[in-house]
Amino acid sequence: METCGTSTMIDQVRTFIAVDLSLDCVDYISTLQSQIKGIIPDLKWVNPDNCHITLKFLGSISADSIEHITKALQPSLESTNSFSVKTSNVSTFPSLQSPKILWLGLSDPQNKLQLLFNTVEETLYSFPKENRPFIAHITLARGHIPTSMFFINAIQTKSVEINIRHVTFYQSILSLQEPKYVPLHRWLLK
Repeated sequence: METCGTSTMIDQVRTFIAVDLSLDCVDYISTLQSQIKGIIPDLKWVNPDNCHITLKFLGSISADSIEHITKALQPSLESTNSFSVKTSNVSTFPSLQSPKILWLGLSDPQNKLQLLFNTVEETLYSFPKENRPFIAHITLARGHIPTSMFFINAIQTKSVEINIRHVTFYQSILSLQEPKYVPLHRWLLK
């Protein structure tokens, strides 16, 4: 268990639980975004250093809840074995017919990320359950994305390994430029 920061001065904090990316993956995302900008430049791009794999968005919670959430997740996350996934294809949410979010998919043949998501969902049962199926992904950009499959097929992707060794509890501080993610706690996997 590793405490990263505190929020004693703030009544409500906007939070989420995520898996951090390897430096190789962050570098790859930067290169991939540059390639895509040549095809569809007018998107709001996520800073590669802010990219992550979201397991659960908690929204605004009381600062007092941080310690409770940290302790609740500790036994199950710290008894989870570390594992690896690989980057795969590029796609969009909510669909290819109505694209608003461009994302990088992940290859996870053993569904380890799904199991990690399930662990977080089940442990934090007092929070609203996600009503959409979990799709492991890394958000690359948001905005008006062309509905043509041409641009998706034109994107050259490669497989980059992401070693998942910990899960991080983040505070999200919104700003006009880009959000700032402050680690509140990090659980080390086995």
